[in-house]
Order: sequence, then structure tokens, then C-alpha cells
Amino acid sequence: MTIENTYVALCDILGFGDLVLNAEHEKLKALFDNIFNTLLQEALSYGAKLDQASEVNPNLAFSRVHCLQFSDSLLFWTNDDSAISFQLLLPVLWRLFGSCFAAGIPLRGAVTHGVLEVDQGQIEAATTVLQTRILGKSVVDAYRFERDQIWSGCMIDPLTIEHFNTLNAAPEWSVERGIDFGILMEYEVPRKKSPAEKQLVIDWTGATRNELYEPEVLDIFSRYGKAIEASDVKLKIENTNKFIEAARKRQTQMKHIQKRMEQQMKPSHEVNWVPFKGSQPN
Repeated sequence: MTIENTYVALCDILGFGDLVLNAEHEKLKALFDNIFNTLLQEALSYGAKLDQASEVNPNLAFSRVHCLQFSDSLLFWTNDDSAISFQLLLPVLWRLFGSCFAAGIPLRGAVTHGVLEVDQGQIEAATTVLQTRILGKSVVDAYRFERDQIWSGCMIDPLTIEHFNTLNAAPEWSVERGIDFGILMEYEVPRKKSPAEKQLVIDWTGATRNELYEPEVLDIFSRYGKAIEASDVKLKIENTNKFIEAARKRQTQMKHIQKRMEQQMKPSHEVNWVPFKGSQPN
């Protein structure tokens, strides 16, 4: 299956090597089965449940974003590069980054746009051989952007935003509306190979459901035996703390605007910028 153009997000688990080295395989599997996979499915289902009275059993019938996990990497992609597909990808990342961070699994990622080829199948021989191939410049771009960041966060490629802005989406689907509702934020992304540059990022702090200060962030980065003594890890923690503080200040300033805008929103679209407040795609 070749998707001519799509939105792609590549995310990595920070400190994954320490998780693997410091835990027996069965404990590592339990961690991913009980925490990470559950949070991933909840993000892909936009918070919908098969049983709304329960905190389990995500309803993946609502999912419109594809995902492939390999070791510490997660690759997300959409069916096309329409405005609605962009709108459906961002809440998934918003929820996943926030809930995983709160659970002690900080992520780092990037969102890009471009051609993607996905080929899944199996070869029948003496035994069944499974084969999955994912190919495209969009994946390479996402990998390059993701690896260059020094924090737990998720940036959006400026060319992806340029493309989205050419789609003439309805005003309630605009980037500005995403900023107003707190799912997006302009921020100087800390990088390894180039100076920090102000870009659009996912403001995942609102999805943690907890107040985050330096002691909590330090605990999250070190949880499950992850080492934090290395200088590059300390820099990631420092930059993440700075982002959380900037997001907290902005959220305080925007609360009165969000309240007014929520009152004005009409539930007439498949998805809107209010993350996970009872609206799922049709």
C-alpha cells in the first residue's frame, strides 16, 4: 500500500536502553503490557471506552491513525494528508506524550509530511514468514528531527505546517485554534546540531493530569532504573523542566480564553481542538 502523501510521527522512548538492561525480560514485558500498550491504545482511541464506566477497554473502532512499534520506536501515520487527518493525529500524540510522561516513560518525537509506502504481508513457505516494509522520505525526515532534539517533547516540521495552512481548513480547525485550546504551542525547541528555533510543538503537559515540578520530572526520568547521571540526560531533564514551566505560564494566561472558546464550540464536526472532551471522529 502506497500513500502518496500522509502525516507521519516518529517517537522514541527516552532511556529505553536502561529499561532493557536493568529489568528482566518478563518484567519489561509486564511494564509494556500493563502500562505502555494500554496508554497507546487509549491515545489511538481518543479516550473512548468500550465500557464508559470503566477505565479499561479502549474502543479502537474510533481509531483513524495507524501505529507500528519496534523496540523503543513508534511510528504513526494517517490515511492521507487532509486537514482532518492532521487534526486526528495531533490529539493522539497529545494524549500519548502526556500520559506516558506521567507514567515514567518520557518520549521524544517529530511530525512530518510526505510520501509513505507501507507493505505488510506474509510469505508461505515451510513456515510462515511475516514481512513489513515502511519506506519514505517522511520517515527519514521525522527520524532526523526527532534525534536532533534535547528534551522530552514533540516538534512539528515547519513544512508540514505550511502544507496544512494551504488546505484552507475551517477557522475552528486552524493552527491558531489549536494554540488557543492548549494542544499546540510555539516554543524554542532545544537542538543538538543547530541553535534553538521557535517552532510549533505538542503541548502535552495538559494531558499529564498532574502538576509537574522539578522533583516530579527527576523522578520520571529516573523511574524503572533509568540512569540520569550522564550530561546529555541532565540536559534533557533541564530543557524539559523549562518547557513545562513555559507551558504552565501560558496555560494560566490562556484559561480565560479557553473557557470562552469552549462555550462557542459547536459539536458539528468530526473532530475539534478540544482534546478528549467526549467528541470522537465519526
